[in-house]
Amino acid sequence: MAGAGTAAAYPRKRRFDRARPGTRLKAGRERSVTGTRTPQLHIRAAGEHDLGAILALYAQPEMDGASTTPERAREVFREIARTPGYTLYVGESDGNVVATFALMIMPNIGHCATPAGVLEDIAVAPACQGQGIGRALVAEAMRLCALAGCYKLTLSSNMRRAAAHAFYERLGFERHGYSLRIDIPQRG
Repeated sequence: MAGAGTAAAYPRKRRFDRARPGTRLKAGRERSVTGTRTPQLHIRAAGEHDLGAILALYAQPEMDGASTTPERAREVFREIARTPGYTLYVGESDGNVVATFALMIMPNIGHCATPAGVLEDIAVAPACQGQGIGRALVAEAMRLCALAGCYKLTLSSNMRRAAAHAFYERLGFERHGYSLRIDIPQRG
């Protein structure tokens, strides 16, 4: 979601409610989330078999408008799986993958050795938007960060995505700091 001219956002501290110990989502496990507007949603760590659906979510015009090849996605997924603290999640409704996000929980020497969370690549299927699914994904990311003892959860969003910014602010995120970006030339 990072793009040229991004603004970093952090959730307000009052939103970081501590979850009960022992409720951590483990790879391959599901967490059911329901709400008044949210259909039954199961959030779980993604598997390689989910990549087709994830690529379709990222190909939406509001997202990248395109996605990588299935072969490259498999390579990257395997790299993510080998990276401690980095997990790709999916949200399922009625057995279909309807949403995804990535969460990195980073060890940190600063801030008294307190970890930090980075939330990236949130996508919800167009037909499922406005049903509370995005809210449930962010709530799960916040819960996982609280369990890990994170002092903050950050995300970035392209400056053009005003509706997404308003959504994140309704969830308690605040514009904070100043985010800079430089594109790294790719080797040919």
